[in-house]
Amino acid sequence: MARGGSDYPMVKMPTDLLQEPADEATPGDEVASGEQRRLTRDSAFSYQCQRCTRCCSEYLIPVSPFDLLVLGQTLQLSTTEVIRRHLGDGLHLRRRDDGSCEFLNEHECGIHAGRPLVCRIYPLGRNVTDGQEWFSIMKPIMNSAEESASNLTVQDYLVQQGAVASIAGVEFYLDLHAQLLRRVEDGAVELLGTVDASVDELGTAGISELGLLDPDATIEDYCSRHEIARPGDVMEKARCHALALQEWLDRQLGQLT
Repeated sequence: MARGGSDYPMVKMPTDLLQEPADEATPGDEVASGEQRRLTRDSAFSYQCQRCTRCCSEYLIPVSPFDLLVLGQTLQLSTTEVIRRHLGDGLHLRRRDDGSCEFLNEHECGIHAGRPLVCRIYPLGRNVTDGQEWFSIMKPIMNSAEESASNLTVQDYLVQQGAVASIAGVEFYLDLHAQLLRRVEDGAVELLGTVDASVDELGTAGISELGLLDPDATIEDYCSRHEIARPGDVMEKARCHALALQEWLDRQLGQLT
């Protein structure tokens, strides 16, 4: 696919970074047996981890662009280096031969402060249906933890696990993804009168092929070309990344005329 405008970083990324695979288990794939419980943030919920680390070996851990930014900050690496060193199986944290996450130490997570969202909210799965957020409870791994009766809520648990900011960041990127796809479709209809296969390349796959889902590399390129200061805060980086992606899409849509 041809590039428009300036040369963007060519860091290869998986084409489905904003989606979860269906062929292997990821946290949130399984829910408690019987009728699925739909919890809100106000629903009663508590969970006490026993640090058995089984969940760190049983699942693939998906990583979103926002998770990459948080991991980079925690590891003091660029997201480019996080991708090269620590992503395997496409969009997941790399695993050892025994199936365990490479960041798992003897009885704890080596990146606990910067762990991905799915790790923070386990054993909950977060879902959004028709714009409404709800949570499911995964089927527990035997002896992995105990759920204790208390007056805590889902929101209390999210706060305890530092998940509120991560949810906001992941939601920011999901909204951005939807906006970009709408702009592709609307722009193509306006310019070409239709949406065909060539236009589909401007969607998530096209962005990924260009490496634009590597936040730090894309931010560096954007700030350098515009001669502006590099953002330091994770959410500021996400917003700058969004501006770069929107600018890139404007250039690509301009090539359709």
